Amino acid sequence: MKWTMFRVNDSVHYLVERLTNPTAPEREHAASLHKSINCPITVKSAEALSVYSSPCGPIPKNSSGPTYTKGDLCAMLVTAYWKAWNKSDSGWQANEIKELKKICIEYVHEIRRSVGTNVGAFKITKQMMFSAILHRVISTQDLKTFFEKTL
Repeated sequence: MKWTMFRVNDSVHYLVERLTNPTAPEREHAASLHKSINCPITVKSAEALSVYSSPCGPIPKNSSGPTYTKGDLCAMLVTAYWKAWNKSDSGWQANEIKELKKICIEYVHEIRRSVGTNVGAFKITKQMMFSAILHRVISTQDLKTFFEKTL
């Protein structure tokens, strides 16, 4: 697992809160508020994002390559997922919840090692859910087409 930090608006963060704890009380979420997320991403996801991100360190002004960090790309992907979630029907959402939980279960041991704490066997944290969303989007979507349209 590799770590990346990205910023998403509160609406996206609220969706992940609801996915990880559906019994949590409803709250008002502000689209203008942004929250920073420190999230582990799978090696497969990191490799896929490396193709479209700039290398670490300062970007030269005359650079013709990509100028986005992995964090920027992660924020774009999670926001796109949130938009798709809001436009979809409840059947699609139920299927996505099942798939995200499968991904969390599949990578729980790697996430536990990278976090350094013992996450409960049946507890899905926000970090795990963000990681699962990123892994799901990267493994099911054509990133080349997505980033060509977005960037």
